[in-house]
Amino acid sequence: LVLLHQRNDPAAGILHWSLILMGATVLLTQGAIQADEVLTFFRRCLLYVTYTLLAGVLLLFTMVFPKAKLGALPKKAILILSPAAFLAAAQVWFFLKAVQTNSAEVFGFFQQSFDAFHIAFFLYGGISLTNFIHSYRVSETIEEKKKLQWILWGFVIGAAPFLLFVVLLQVIFSASPIPEEFAIIFVICIPLSFAISV
Repeated sequence: LVLLHQRNDPAAGILHWSLILMGATVLLTQGAIQADEVLTFFRRCLLYVTYTLLAGVLLLFTMVFPKAKLGALPKKAILILSPAAFLAAAQVWFFLKAVQTNSAEVFGFFQQSFDAFHIAFFLYGGISLTNFIHSYRVSETIEEKKKLQWILWGFVIGAAPFLLFVVLLQVIFSASPIPEEFAIIFVICIPLSFAISV
């Protein structure tokens, strides 16, 4: 709906794709792998791709909303999404290799790539939040401030529990006491608040 109502707004297009990626990530959460079912492996690989690109697309959104920052959109997209695409490819590669070889050493490489992704996700999230706070501080109109308040509420309520209790603990301990499926429930606040804002 946002995309239909704001066709000429790059932020609406980027928001659209970030919400598609977010929905896919939520639907494809981790679970048991069925060794005899190819669809399980496809879903897991797709999860790594959507999960990783989501962080980059959200950061890109912060670079164009409510006003464009720091250069042309194509250059920003390449600069932001290239590392995310590389991390996604590494995760998929090492995951498939670990399953194929059944090697603890290769699984260790996969775990390292997954941990690197979590660090990148945390950095992308932190930079995105910093961008919004900066935009809020320099915004000149009440309308812009209200738009950004909706975004910030979405981040705080939706992303903070996930970043703190899943991503950060994964980075520090390579494990989380809270199942990802529970922490990700809060993420539903993000698309609602973002859509209202745009």
